[in-house]
Amino acid sequence: KNNLQFIHSLLDMQMSNSANKEVQEQLKNAQLRIKSVSTSYDEMRKEDQINLKEGIQHFIHSISQNFKGFNNYQWICNIDDMSIYANFTIPLFVILNELITNTIKHGQSNSDSTAYIDISLKNNILRLRYKDTNEKPHSKNILLGLGSEIIELLVVQLKGTMTKSASFDYEFSFPYIKS
Repeated sequence: KNNLQFIHSLLDMQMSNSANKEVQEQLKNAQLRIKSVSTSYDEMRKEDQINLKEGIQHFIHSISQNFKGFNNYQWICNIDDMSIYANFTIPLFVILNELITNTIKHGQSNSDSTAYIDISLKNNILRLRYKDTNEKPHSKNILLGLGSEIIELLVVQLKGTMTKSASFDYEFSFPYIKS
């Protein structure tokens, strides 16, 4: 965790030395990703397993501290009461970080927006479904940019799938065996 804080500080120094707004934005996004890993690591250190519902609520609150205008968002979480192994939380939380920050960054800070997170575990399949009420760009791609690449890599790492449905913007399925 100290290494993550050190990297976060280095990015902060680099941001303050740059006058380029685009570079500053990219460095800020990198900091948010690092904070995501750090937050999930905090949860992981507590026990071998974490309560997913509590962990995600804490995680959303942690992310919200980094954005102005976040107060207008309503987060509706329908998460099965379950504990998952801590080593599964980091990739799952990084995926959620990309989805949540995308919702916040592309939403209207002066209007009410709602995001839905639905997570269930049935027959050793962990299912994550996510949607928000933000207006969507007309694109055939499910996700765009570095965030999408990160998500796609983590889906592969977790041996999962990612799809889009009529009900949700994003649906993920991951094999999850309780040991």
